[in-house]
Amino acid sequence: MPGDKDNPNESRIPGFPRYFRPSRVGAPALRHGCEKLLGTAHEWPGSGIVSGTAVGVVDLVLQIALGVALTAWVVSRDMRRLPAQRFARSWNEASFWSAVVAFGPLCIPVHFLRTRRTVLGFVLGLAWMAAVLAAISLAGTVVEWVTEALA
Repeated sequence: MPGDKDNPNESRIPGFPRYFRPSRVGAPALRHGCEKLLGTAHEWPGSGIVSGTAVGVVDLVLQIALGVALTAWVVSRDMRRLPAQRFARSWNEASFWSAVVAFGPLCIPVHFLRTRRTVLGFVLGLAWMAAVLAAISLAGTVVEWVTEALA
């Protein structure tokens, strides 16, 4: 029976060892058939320690920063142009930054729906969200293109 005290190396889950320690660098991340799905580190494309990881980190940080900056710009631009009645329905400063940082471009349609309370406002928010996501995607493509040109 799994988990018996007779065999201390067997786990409670049948077929899995109790303890897993990879024996070498580049060993498969998981055992029992997942090697084909995940492969080893040296088989993954772009898994070089210097080139792949550094560019991946720069790309990730750039996308996060652009997501926050562009979203904050779109929402604050809209808040500056709102009439007093609609501005009263917008987020206060703490809620604004919480939504922008936590949800990024996904908070744009919510803001437009909150302030306008119409389907047209929601559609306008979706259009702004699509524009922000397109700009982030374009920036990621430029980073990829530059790294391929330099390589």
